[in-house]
Amino acid sequence: MEKETNEKPTSGKTKFMDNDDMEKQKLPTVCVTGGTGFLGSTICQFLLSEGTWDVRCTVRNKLNDKKMQPLKDGLGRLFDDLDVYNAEMEDPDAIDAAIEGCQYVIHCASPFP
Repeated sequence: MEKETNEKPTSGKTKFMDNDDMEKQKLPTVCVTGGTGFLGSTICQFLLSEGTWDVRCTVRNKLNDKKMQPLKDGLGRLFDDLDVYNAEMEDPDAIDAAIEGCQYVIHCASPFP
């Protein structure tokens, strides 16, 4: 004899939110320092691909194509969902601006070039 439960059966399918649901639910914001580095860019890619985070990252100079292009290439279409902030580790005001409003910070940056 099967045991009765009050649990609803699950179909195993993921429920996707429509635009109205998305507006009601604010995604948690995470800032990844060192976004152009191997570790930082990998973490950004993981978080963005999950789709459950508002992701921003810090870089030394977002106008430096030599550093930014590998990040853009690696993330592909996910790059459009990434907020990029200029922030040197030695500049507390820039770091404060980048992490303002974030619930989480993942620190991967190095002060060394």
